[in-house]
Amino acid sequence: MRLLQSLAAVLLLLAGIGSAQPLDNVPEDLFVASVTEGTSPEALAEFLGGKFVRRMRNLPNYFVYSVPRTQLKKRTLQRRDLPSGVIDVQKQHWKRRYKRDSFALEDPLVLEVREKFDINDPLLSQQWHIINTNAIGHDLNVTGVWEEGYLGENVTVAFVDDGLDFRHADLQDAFSAVGSWDFNDDVPEPLPKLADDTHGTRCAGEVAAAWNDVCGVGIAPKAKVAGLRMLSGPVTDLMESEALNYGFDTNDIYSCSWGPADDGRAMEAPEPATRKALLNGVVNGRNGLGSVFVFASGNGGYYDDNCNFDGYTNSIFSVTVGAVDTEDSWPAYGEYCAAQLVSAYSSGHNRHIVTTNVDETCTHRHGGTSAAAPLGSAVYALALSARPELTWRDIQHITVYSALPFHTDDESHKFGFGKLDAGRFIETAKHWELVKPQTWYITPLMNVNASLSANETDTPHEVHLKFNMTRAMVHQSNIQDLEHVTVRTTIPFSRRGKLQVVLRSPSDVESVLATERPFDENAQGIQDWTFMTVQHWGEKPEGVWTLIVRDLSFGEHHGQVNNWQLGLWGQASNASQTRTLNFDPISPPQNGSLGSIVSSYTYDAGAVSANSTTSSISSSPTASSTTLPNATTNGTNTTSTIPSEESGKDNTTAFASFLGALASSLHRPVVLIVLASVFLCLGLSVILYVLFRKRKSPPPVTEESTNLLRESEV
Repeated sequence: MRLLQSLAAVLLLLAGIGSAQPLDNVPEDLFVASVTEGTSPEALAEFLGGKFVRRMRNLPNYFVYSVPRTQLKKRTLQRRDLPSGVIDVQKQHWKRRYKRDSFALEDPLVLEVREKFDINDPLLSQQWHIINTNAIGHDLNVTGVWEEGYLGENVTVAFVDDGLDFRHADLQDAFSAVGSWDFNDDVPEPLPKLADDTHGTRCAGEVAAAWNDVCGVGIAPKAKVAGLRMLSGPVTDLMESEALNYGFDTNDIYSCSWGPADDGRAMEAPEPATRKALLNGVVNGRNGLGSVFVFASGNGGYYDDNCNFDGYTNSIFSVTVGAVDTEDSWPAYGEYCAAQLVSAYSSGHNRHIVTTNVDETCTHRHGGTSAAAPLGSAVYALALSARPELTWRDIQHITVYSALPFHTDDESHKFGFGKLDAGRFIETAKHWELVKPQTWYITPLMNVNASLSANETDTPHEVHLKFNMTRAMVHQSNIQDLEHVTVRTTIPFSRRGKLQVVLRSPSDVESVLATERPFDENAQGIQDWTFMTVQHWGEKPEGVWTLIVRDLSFGEHHGQVNNWQLGLWGQASNASQTRTLNFDPISPPQNGSLGSIVSSYTYDAGAVSANSTTSSISSSPTASSTTLPNATTNGTNTTSTIPSEESGKDNTTAFASFLGALASSLHRPVVLIVLASVFLCLGLSVILYVLFRKRKSPPPVTEESTNLLRESEV
């Protein structure tokens, strides 16, 4: 295994030497500005000392500027110095995005002869992912779906990639010009131009290769394909954002077989405009049903990588697809990851995916998670042709409930909920009841400052942080059952690769969010990063959630857990009380957020008992965001907790919150009408409470708590 890792490291280094570099010699920088409605683009151009280029194609009130590098000083971009109407200005940086192909497992000379002379004709019989005659059942089970007449009609899959050879006989009839664009050269036609621009065409062939006796066949041969050429050079936040929203009323599915480097060292999330594009896509794409974003989980298994360190694959908006090989085994390049939803077939055991190639050729060497993700996109195209009204979340739900389980001992983090089975997926989709709207409960950012430093021991030093999701909070959240769970945290540590982060649910299901990464020598640790897990899908949110942070260096390295923030995302119990998501889940509001509008509730104090190692947030009948005081650690304790109420004090907490809600509502005329009777009832309640319960009085309602209760989302 170490030999493979060393070889992989050398290959990665050599590949990097010949790759295109950022355009450092260009005399001008690009900037993207977010402005308020009605702001003049020319005024900001004068302020920046540059010129207004254009508006962003996908986001309203976002302008693009070109500024000479010698013109703009850094302090000019500070928010306090920006002119009126300008919200934010972001300099665009060139980055590399890596196609997630597999490593060649045969001798390079053999590969060269095979491709040069096309000795192995790529026929349907070689497409084992469609019909596996060597291992019965180890395929997508799609032929029965074809017999039912579902072929992907009226669905378009857009490939955000390195181009699309739409002149190929396999793809020319399927090509959607209206959904295509070349972002590398800024021209309409996304034709491949570089020698290695083969990736996007191969992925498209997996989905929509025509039944025409050329190469093989696609899983959804009547679907349309669009090309969004972006990977033929360095990319910017601007390019990624516009590509992921391009034509989102005609492009239904965005297939993305790329991401940051899978080297076991990278930790990179989308930048602001791309984050906004993902949100924009699920809210407004597909005429409000939501764009379906499919991402390859990554090929970092050689480096013990984890897709939770990739902000594209661990987005709640992404369907993250891993790979399973022809033997139903986990391939060597696979990544252990709690954010992976499902697996699809790809290369391994010296067998690859046969598909379309550029210049009227075919290939039998496609693989990696790059090949798995398009098969997921193809199955989703079949489903949308059968049920076009499915939302982006319906697609995720059906993926979970129709996936075919296998290797159940270690399935969840390697294979997601199992492998895609087209027959099961379409059968489930045909009878699927649409899910209710999304809702969420985001805790405030909880400061803990818990030390991870310890003397060398035989067991890893660890910190346990707990949060109690009470029944009142569940009612307030309006969550029926869970979908995604996110954890935002900052953990400074002298070697990031020696950290392990685990989330344990009230049902004792564990998600390993961060795994040991031997190549990750970063000395800054985890800085304001949001992890995501799908391992708790379908669970109930009520109870104690525990975050466990382990130092796997046995005291050799040091650091601490500064803070954490829990995000619970799920299906609403009451669809009429939901609100539209209007913030980036990677960076939620620090004071917390609710996804529903709850006017009142009945609180059952006996539902959950708090204890000395559990923290809970006071629930408010009217607040749409929640707040929590900062918490500290207790000396050298290995378990860091947030101070909580004593057992049975939840009634007191709810009572204080009710007073605070009244205080924040005094300006409302309806309160004045009932004020006298309310205070009379409250007074009697306090007297009875003191006489018979003999418990401490609730904390006073301060001006600070009153102001926090007023911070309702609209």
